[in-house]
Amino acid sequence: MLRFPTIVVDKFFSDPDVVREYGLSLNYFPTPGNYPGKRSKNLTEVNKKFANEVLRKIFSLYWEDTSKISCSFCSLFFQKIPPFSENETDFRNLGWIHRDSVRERNKLAGVLYLTPDARLESGTTVYKIKKELEDSPFDHVAQKKISESKNFLFTEKDESFTKDGLETIKTNMKEWNSCFEAVTQVSNVYNRLIAFDGNEWHAANNYYTGEQERLTIVYFIDNVKGATLPKDRVVKDNLTEIINATTKATI
Repeated sequence: MLRFPTIVVDKFFSDPDVVREYGLSLNYFPTPGNYPGKRSKNLTEVNKKFANEVLRKIFSLYWEDTSKISCSFCSLFFQKIPPFSENETDFRNLGWIHRDSVRERNKLAGVLYLTPDARLESGTTVYKIKKELEDSPFDHVAQKKISESKNFLFTEKDESFTKDGLETIKTNMKEWNSCFEAVTQVSNVYNRLIAFDGNEWHAANNYYTGEQERLTIVYFIDNVKGATLPKDRVVKDNLTEIINATTKATI
């Protein structure tokens, strides 16, 4: 069940240039598994005060009193992703639709864009499984094949690819991504945050941002608790009764 509505906020940080410079000053490491680019260490370990303040701001999107909100685990990173081809339309620059590996229920995730003057097309889209596939479980073999394609694509150097190998990966990506349809598409705007439920399918629209690498803060928060969750706070309406009563009154 999705507990957190998707929220997009511009001008998230009071001074994004300072945050960006701080992020660029950190050390970055290759990401494990089949995720692109490099990440800093978890900011909860690098700079706990910084991480807590970012978390407070994220929680403030959903709750007024953030002092009552907690979580069992939080991954918070700066992430740098270079383009995988100088051709912005190359399939290697497109994102694979996925869900993040968060551990428990009440999952919250998001991306904050920190590349000035980035191509708007290099943002993020939230997806849903196509209706005709909702009741059909995905083939685990197909998922494994696609996962391996992602891992190869993001870790090997361009010159190691064969033409046939690239075509296979391209086919796998097209096959997988075609199982979904877009729900919310967000452009890459400097200092913009997109927050969404950790159970949502999503993908980067494009890794080609322009002259600079795609710098973001990404976060994955598990088991958020301490107050009524956003979806549970939405008051039920009685609009059906009101419309029916209004209709009858005008007959």
